Amino acid sequence: MAQGKGVYIKSDLTDAIKKAVCDVGKYGDGAQARMKEAIRAGTQDTLRAAKSKAPVATGGIVRRLVMEYDAKNNRGFVKSKAPHSILLEKGVKASFLVPKKKKVLKFGGVFTRHAFIPARKARAYMKPALDEVEPKIIKALKEAIDP
Repeated sequence: MAQGKGVYIKSDLTDAIKKAVCDVGKYGDGAQARMKEAIRAGTQDTLRAAKSKAPVATGGIVRRLVMEYDAKNNRGFVKSKAPHSILLEKGVKASFLVPKKKKVLKFGGVFTRHAFIPARKARAYMKPALDEVEPKIIKALKEAIDP
């Protein structure tokens, strides 16, 4: 089975943050450096919050949460490289699975002609983490612009 590249749960921050980040070139070098540090620190805080809010059954989600910071564009990303992350974040509808290329399906050594996958409710962790950290990021950016 091919290894996935990960799942992105995209969540944009408020217009105030977008505007401040886009206008970073208008400010002096000191303010630019403070803004970049605020975004980097906010991204780290979001990663910590997501790890604390992630469901821990085997720890696979927590281990696969990573942070990236793009200093050139002053953007931070918190990503989950676990292929089932989106299923936990958004939930899953009930589905019925039948084989497409073979006559039967095999799950854990058991053969069957079909499988019923029950619905599972969402157990969001990325969006609540971002909602928790967003006011801190906005405050840090305002302080970076007007020290």
